[in-house]
Amino acid sequence: MVSLVAHRGNAHDFPENTLAAFESALNLGLKFLELDVQLSADGVPIVIHDASLERTAGVVGSVFEMRAREIRQIEVPETVRFGERYRGTRIPLLRDVLKLIQSRPESRCSSRSSARAWCALATIRSSAAYWTS
Repeated sequence: MVSLVAHRGNAHDFPENTLAAFESALNLGLKFLELDVQLSADGVPIVIHDASLERTAGVVGSVFEMRAREIRQIEVPETVRFGERYRGTRIPLLRDVLKLIQSRPESRCSSRSSARAWCALATIRSSAAYWTS
């Protein structure tokens, strides 16, 4: 059996690793989402691929150096790819993405609390691997 995985959500049509990208991927029928997690300066899991904010947000700085409440205010509209269409799109926290996934009955993380815990753990482990490499 072949399973399709939405790499950073539907990053073809939406800014990567955003709630809009993940929701779009689920709406397209994908049941598996791949996402990236970095920890903010105050230890909050943030869904973003790069530790640097320059590529996706056009902001000089690092996720590691900022608190979660500051990061949540940063827009990631990817204007080079999409123009102004996604202005207002912000960097989500891991808990926001898990909340979205849990609200979708077709997702692998919505059926049981043990499945939700496994999904969260797998995501956080991938971030820890990045930190130790």
